[in-house]
Amino acid sequence: MKYVEAYGDLGAKVLGSYEEELHETVEQLVAANYDVIINVGAAEGYYAVGFALRCPQAKVIAYETSPAGRELCASMAQLNSVRVEVRGTFTPQDLTDVPEGRTLVLMDIEGGELALLDPDVAPALSRVDHLVELHDFVDPSIKGTILARFRDTHEARLVATRPRREADYPELTSHTARVLDEHRPCPMEWALLTRR
Repeated sequence: MKYVEAYGDLGAKVLGSYEEELHETVEQLVAANYDVIINVGAAEGYYAVGFALRCPQAKVIAYETSPAGRELCASMAQLNSVRVEVRGTFTPQDLTDVPEGRTLVLMDIEGGELALLDPDVAPALSRVDHLVELHDFVDPSIKGTILARFRDTHEARLVATRPRREADYPELTSHTARVLDEHRPCPMEWALLTRR
């Protein structure tokens, strides 16, 4: 993937160590052959553009509240010759516009997932798969609440962060720790929620 100017954890993204715990999960999601992939909290487009490259059959929609992030995401899509529809703020009601078919919602919104991922408020959330980063350091109830909300409709699998080991990247001779640092405030988890 061709990359735009520096934007958050660039070294880890270019190296391939960024959120490396998700590599296997991402490969499974690519193989799932989704019709629509929605990236909420898309930032510069790392996942939106990456999925557009790997899943050319899918319609990819990127939501990002930051104007700078939206501009970078659009630029990165253009740089990689893929189509990504870039939008502003996501609401669960936006799912009502999604055509029928297999849909994945990828969400990383720094704790906002608690308010947005509520199938009682937006029943359409029950008919799509989700990969969501859980920000329990913002609110310790996030993981338990989200897992409970989807318990009856989705299988849940948690993926935990793990420390980076400099020995895994011998090609880096200096500044290894800085390149591998994703600036996480604490160990975190993602929840992969797939429809039953």
